Amino acid sequence: FRIGFWIKGDGSGARVTAMLHDYSDMADFWHGGWKRVALDSALCSLDFRGWRYIEIDLPGGGVGTHLPKGSTPDVDFPLELAGLYVDVGGQNARSTADGTAAPGKVAVEFGPIFVRTQMRHAEAFSVAAGYDDQYHAYRPDGTARVIVQNGWPWQQRLFNITWTLLDREGTLLASGKAAETVPPGDLRVSRIDLAAFAPKISGAAGPLRLRVAAEDAADPAASATREIMLAKPDSLAPYADFEEQRGYLGFATAGLPRVPQGEECVARTTNAPVRTGDGALWIGWSLEEGDAKIVSLDPPLPGQPVVVSLWLHGDGSGAIFYLLAGDKAGVNKGAPRGQWDLFPLQMLDDPGMMSVKIDWKGWKQLRFRLPSIPPSWNIDLPVLSFAPSYPLGLHLVLGPGDATNVASAAVAVDDIQVETHLSSSERVGFAPDIAGELNIVELGGEVRGRVWNSDAAQERSVRLKTEMLSWSGAGIPVEDQSLMLKPGESRRITVARRLPAGAYLAKFTLLEGKEIRMKETADILVCDMRRFLGEAWRSELEEAWKLRGAIESRFEVVDEDWDWVEYYPANFQIETARGRLNNARARGAEPYLLIGYSAYWAAGEGLQSLLADSFARRPRDAGHAVDIFMVPERLRDWEDYVCALMRDAGQDVAGWVLWDNPDAPSGPMSVRPERFAEFLKTADRWRRVYCADRPLLIGGLQRETAPAFLDALAGTNALDCFTGVHVRLDLGRLSPEDAQLDRIVRELRTALRDPEGSKKTIVFTDIDWAVEKSEDGLGVFDQAAYLCRAALRLDLAGLRPTVNPVNGDYDRFGLGVAYRRQACCPPATFKPKPVQVKPGWLGLADFYAWRKRMKPVGDVEFSDVMPGKTWGQLYATDDGRSALFVWRNDDPGLLSWARTGCRVLSCEDIFGSPIDVSGSEVGIGKVPVLLVIDEPPETAMPKLVLLEVRAPGGKKAWFNTVVARVEPERGNGGNYASEKAEGPASFVATGPWGDEFALKCFKINAGGMEKFSVPAPQGRGLTLRKLYYLDEKGHSAEVSVNGKTIGTMNLLKTDPQLASGLRDAVFVVDAAAIGRSDSAAVEVRYPEGGNTVRWIVYEGAEDAFPLTAMGPIHSDQKVGWPRPGRNIVGGPLRVGTNSFAVGFGCYAPGLMEFPLNRQFKRFVVSVGVDAATEGKGSVVFEIYGDGKKIWTSGVMSGLDAPKQAAVSVDGIDRLRLVLSDAGDGNRFDAGDWCDPLLSR
Repeated sequence: FRIGFWIKGDGSGARVTAMLHDYSDMADFWHGGWKRVALDSALCSLDFRGWRYIEIDLPGGGVGTHLPKGSTPDVDFPLELAGLYVDVGGQNARSTADGTAAPGKVAVEFGPIFVRTQMRHAEAFSVAAGYDDQYHAYRPDGTARVIVQNGWPWQQRLFNITWTLLDREGTLLASGKAAETVPPGDLRVSRIDLAAFAPKISGAAGPLRLRVAAEDAADPAASATREIMLAKPDSLAPYADFEEQRGYLGFATAGLPRVPQGEECVARTTNAPVRTGDGALWIGWSLEEGDAKIVSLDPPLPGQPVVVSLWLHGDGSGAIFYLLAGDKAGVNKGAPRGQWDLFPLQMLDDPGMMSVKIDWKGWKQLRFRLPSIPPSWNIDLPVLSFAPSYPLGLHLVLGPGDATNVASAAVAVDDIQVETHLSSSERVGFAPDIAGELNIVELGGEVRGRVWNSDAAQERSVRLKTEMLSWSGAGIPVEDQSLMLKPGESRRITVARRLPAGAYLAKFTLLEGKEIRMKETADILVCDMRRFLGEAWRSELEEAWKLRGAIESRFEVVDEDWDWVEYYPANFQIETARGRLNNARARGAEPYLLIGYSAYWAAGEGLQSLLADSFARRPRDAGHAVDIFMVPERLRDWEDYVCALMRDAGQDVAGWVLWDNPDAPSGPMSVRPERFAEFLKTADRWRRVYCADRPLLIGGLQRETAPAFLDALAGTNALDCFTGVHVRLDLGRLSPEDAQLDRIVRELRTALRDPEGSKKTIVFTDIDWAVEKSEDGLGVFDQAAYLCRAALRLDLAGLRPTVNPVNGDYDRFGLGVAYRRQACCPPATFKPKPVQVKPGWLGLADFYAWRKRMKPVGDVEFSDVMPGKTWGQLYATDDGRSALFVWRNDDPGLLSWARTGCRVLSCEDIFGSPIDVSGSEVGIGKVPVLLVIDEPPETAMPKLVLLEVRAPGGKKAWFNTVVARVEPERGNGGNYASEKAEGPASFVATGPWGDEFALKCFKINAGGMEKFSVPAPQGRGLTLRKLYYLDEKGHSAEVSVNGKTIGTMNLLKTDPQLASGLRDAVFVVDAAAIGRSDSAAVEVRYPEGGNTVRWIVYEGAEDAFPLTAMGPIHSDQKVGWPRPGRNIVGGPLRVGTNSFAVGFGCYAPGLMEFPLNRQFKRFVVSVGVDAATEGKGSVVFEIYGDGKKIWTSGVMSGLDAPKQAAVSVDGIDRLRLVLSDAGDGNRFDAGDWCDPLLSR
């Protein structure tokens, strides 16, 4: 209820105030809080000299609550003396020109503090620990003390005292005991002679923990423990040498209101003046800029620092310079983000001073002492009341101080070192430097870095291992560097030189012996950014939106909805929407303004209150805007709104987006197609009046539900009332191919009644794959590969994806193709403005730069172990050559053009990294590579069928060496001839995996034939692959080679209810059938008629055939289509913990049937429920040969390991694989046929 202080005054007249808090856990925001109840509990004025005891009443007078949570309107115990505040004024204050008081100088000391309080006997004593050095810096001859005070006023007490000294890890170094008899209300001091333990302490790691405990000998319940930390620094860390060219951000804090802050750099490194090396930090300040300039340095100070030393180049201006240390777990209430402390550092060489007046010119070393290390230094607590929590941030402050004649100053800082505590493994480190704060290195440039030894006593031998890895995992050769570092040494080194163009993931590993001391990664792009952003590319990267143009991604929705622009009926306010539209344009976007949703007063309760003449709402403001997701009930309200919107903003928009996600099956955004058609027709009518040249898109459609919704709209005659659709893809982890992006486009255009894409626009957003933190998640190269492949596939359809340059947090992880590096200087975490560019942006920018010089031709087919494994797109360049983009989904491989006869001039990946073409083959994989061929597409395309894809080691995955491609339509290849043939007929057909193809098919009448001749390799057979249309009956054909009939291709339907469509089938020609001839004359006769699209002839009749390489004649299932190489949702094939690269993903019930033509003997396959079901699902796998069941798995669940089937198919004409739902429904019944292999 009362507190007293011994205070030594100086007669200055300054006022002294105690800052007191009472307890509150601040449950609404955070735990462990305190609320301030007495900001100004005045103690005294220093109008006296010498020591004086002063006592005041405490808030509440000893009466209040003591609850677990506190937070009552009254005083909540316990109270905290948070600090002492000295108001430097009074009779010693000077006056400034404007008449306000200027600070004077005060020297005040505080002695013991006493509290008159109410407590039990067991609580009425205290124990404290002290040390000879006021900063608790350990000295070998130092002495510690234990102070025990008996607060019980009626009885003396005997206290047993114990103490221990522990090192950094908690190992006991020293201990002792003592006893003190303390009279009532008095105290005793017990001395601890640590000098006796100095030899043992000398080798111990600090900081040291001195723990003292006292116990009442007569009352064991009366005990207390206190701790102090003794600093014993072991490291001299070279914190900053400012050799890297970069900027540092500002920081604003209470008491300095006009201080530069935020994302802008307030100080930069410079090359003059410099104390050592090539750089120093230049800080300039003028009164026009603010009251002071605070420069925040990153990263945080290492370890638990005790002393900071730096060199300051003064200008003699008389300005003051001082340091602040910030933490992240202090108490500064008012908002959750305000929970931190700032500590002014004391001058080490001028005790008591916390700043220095810059009255010199040239370099001068300054040393500052950091706050004493608290016992909580290694405890991660959310709140530490006015005690430093680590790590600490270092802030440099330059300003006028109390001088009235200082209007500006310019200083330089260099060579900052920190005396600190670090574990042995933390004393060596490495940090990469990338010039200009960007991750861009110019062509032929280098990557540098800084390696250091913070050990204050020992040399350290380290080895730096650098890997510059491309998307394929291959790296640029970089030699390891072995370095011997002196104590406290920091050294700049070059880690990679003469870097070729490309995107790299740099991995740095610092080793000491076999121990890893540090691992660091960085995205590094080596390119000429002038190609994309011009000569001022460095400044362009200050703003992320300036990345839009190079990747042709300007579409942006401005979601200023109806409820905002017409908050009250007939009170139409377009200015905020127009401002946002203008801001979007200024950022390089093409803004599309949202039309929708219902205003609050136009639907539901709002409309009812309006009709009842009782409508009332609070005033509109941005902080309390109400988002209304409802459908307007009266069409006349909608018409008035749309008319006003088109009239007032029609010339400010690039286009309109009507609604968001109207195709949702349910929910507030869902709109029935019939109702939505009315909205569309109304909007289109007014668009044609006020802004007919502005597109009108249906907004936020989902890829799964959009086709059906658009189909329904077609029935309302509304298709002519909009110019296109905005579709959110949300593909998750699926690649563009696995997500069947081509099919999505095709289905949308079919629903829009625009199969050629000439009438309606499709705008795709939400297509940018997210970079994930987990090791098995999508990385930056996966994101880049998928983005570029999506851009390529959409380009053939005349479309562009919309890619956001950055995500909302400017983070590397997540969506977006750029980010900002995070800079931490406690209490602040910054993200400086220059953006770091991800490989995805570079890949897209490179593709679109190429695209300006070429035109699309079409797809190039590859023979691979699975359909859709290898992809190619051919372009015609402006100079008459061919450009071929090739990639795989997603496995690596080798592409050989040795047999094509094409001359490949150059090759590079999508990032511009050159690839050697001297060996007639290149590595391919998930990232597209570009081959430039020295002939036009008209002559190159027929040759490209001879491209070969092999495994990375060069081994062919199956029979994919093409001998000839025989196309009746073109009459090319193998001297093709036919009898009784008609055509070709052009139509669109669905393939066995659900894809649609435009094809030209020749009909061969009954008794007709076709023949062709191809080269035959000696001692090897051939494999014939026929592409045909399976009609309602199918057909069969007799195959002869060199005049000898060798078998029948049975391509007849086994069940008329199964689907028709485009199919392909394989027929094997043994070497014996060819004999010694160097050619094979193939003749195919159709007794009952048939048809052909084309033939492909492969070299060699292998003994083992992956079933995935043989086309099914039937692939029917109730849900979706079977997926070769992927599970039913497009993910990898995985059963239990087993992964498979080859196979089929299916969904029960369903079947696949393959024509074997009695050419195989054995079939092996592993089966199971796909792991995507997370243990759910139950299915039965069955294998049939010519209609007879030859194997069954029995019921398998999602928890079962894969089962293997090995069956004889000798003499079997048809192989059927059946997946059933085990009789309990087909929920989660995703089954995989894995590693299916036929052998001869």
